[in-house]
Amino acid sequence: MRSAILSLALLGMASPAWAGVYNLTERHPETVGYGAARSYILDLRSAAESPPGLPLPESFRAQVLRHTNDLELERDRGVFSHLDRISLSACYLRLGRAGDALKLLLEEDNAHFMHQANLASAYFLTGDLQMAVRTQERVLAAWPTVWAGWTEDQRSFYRECEIALLRLFQHRLEETRGPKVNKFPIDPIFPRLRYIGPDGTYVAGDLSVAMRDRLPSNGGAIVFQLCKWYPGDMRLYWQLGEILNVLGQIEQAFEILDELVGNGRSGVFLDLPAHRLVLRDARKAYREIQDPKNRGMLLSSLMLLSPRPTPGTPVIGEVAYAAASCAAISAVPYWSKMPPPVVGTTVPADEGRVFDWRHLLGTFAFGFLIAALLGWQVQVSAGKHRKPATS
Repeated sequence: MRSAILSLALLGMASPAWAGVYNLTERHPETVGYGAARSYILDLRSAAESPPGLPLPESFRAQVLRHTNDLELERDRGVFSHLDRISLSACYLRLGRAGDALKLLLEEDNAHFMHQANLASAYFLTGDLQMAVRTQERVLAAWPTVWAGWTEDQRSFYRECEIALLRLFQHRLEETRGPKVNKFPIDPIFPRLRYIGPDGTYVAGDLSVAMRDRLPSNGGAIVFQLCKWYPGDMRLYWQLGEILNVLGQIEQAFEILDELVGNGRSGVFLDLPAHRLVLRDARKAYREIQDPKNRGMLLSSLMLLSPRPTPGTPVIGEVAYAAASCAAISAVPYWSKMPPPVVGTTVPADEGRVFDWRHLLGTFAFGFLIAALLGWQVQVSAGKHRKPATS
């Protein structure tokens, strides 16, 4: 009884981020930004890896091993609730012991949606796709209308994820029944979605309007969630990279695709090498833009090309605006410098200086040149439009 009460308490406090693989003993951040998506998945994947030596105490694998040991002790003592069974099966799934999870769950006939969800995952990870589909259908049929610890938005979101997971299971099952293929496409988690740009080809950071209509507004969150449930599934991981590209996370997307190519997936995943090359080139441009000097030069150039935003006389206003833009250009090389040192430290004479007389002189000279050119242009324009004198 005590164990059952404790399990219910844990359920109320559990992070709601683990629907497809339930574990009431795990604790995770409520939100993980897309900028940290790859490292987060790699951390979860590490639980199933067993390198020589003991894992670091703070590592995710060490946490899962501790939870597994505690739950197995509870089972041996005979105080093992059905919620404990769910959590222990999830620990086994995290550790890559899907066969042990399946055996544990089949010892008890339980229609609880968490039990069925972990059972579906165990079937999937042991390769029994037909039973995975059947069990996943039972998960959706048993899905609660209200659940403690979840808001309505969370309950609705995890159901969307479970529906997407059913599509994944069904597609993988259909592949086994069809002709054998050498290269695999993206899983159709979102029906008829293709990762192509407006011109019909793969591009960095964009998706055509027609394809965006087929991608739910929370599509990125759904794919990320599926990867959290199955961090070792490389095809899901591949799709995470593709959708991160759509979301503008060029660095993250390239690193995922680059990792997959490095792990020998080039000849297995359709168009993976070509997509990686596109992202590699886009990544270079992205890094150039991120450089403070380059961003400043781009901004200053746009200032020169854009219309004058402030009122003023036709010549003086343009000259002042051009001079200000040129001053910004001359300041760009110094934007990325470190702030002035603390009193008492010594630095080379030129290191702590933002401007000196050479830069100021160059700025004003450039400004006068622009002023002269603009004045000449105004005179020429006025001469063309001046009416001839009449006698």
